[in-house]
Amino acid sequence: MYMLKRQLASSDDIFHDAIKRYSRISSLALAAALYTKCPRELRDMVYYYLLDGPGAMVARAAAQVQRH
Repeated sequence: MYMLKRQLASSDDIFHDAIKRYSRISSLALAAALYTKCPRELRDMVYYYLLDGPGAMVARAAAQVQRH
């Protein structure tokens, strides 16, 4: 039973490493396509959504209000 759990954990590590590598590659491909195909305004909207999310502006405004 111990050996099976150990093999499963090893398989999980291999799987997660493969996912990380694939996501890096696909992210680079997406970023390159976005940069070459989309105008700046559209890229800014996409970056905002991916990096900050729709609720980020509200959270930042609330944090500023709390500081003052």
